[in-house]
Amino acid sequence: MRVHSLIEEILQTEMLTSRQEQRLDQLLESSDFDPDDLVALDRLIEALFTRRVVAVPDDFSARSV
Repeated sequence: MRVHSLIEEILQTEMLTSRQEQRLDQLLESSDFDPDDLVALDRLIEALFTRRVVAVPDDFSARSV
C-alpha cells in the first residue's frame, strides 16, 4: 500500500487508528515519495489540525456498530 492510498482511506473514514498510524510511520520511513504521497500527507496534517480526522482506538469501529 502506498502512502497516499492509506491516507485516502483515513480521510474517507475521518478516523486514524493506532494501527493505521503505525503503518503510515513504516511507509514514511521506508518509502520513496511521489508527489501524490506528499500532497496526501499535507491533506492529512490539515485534517488532523482542523479535527476533521480524529485519532481513535483500533477497536473503535467494532464498538460503534
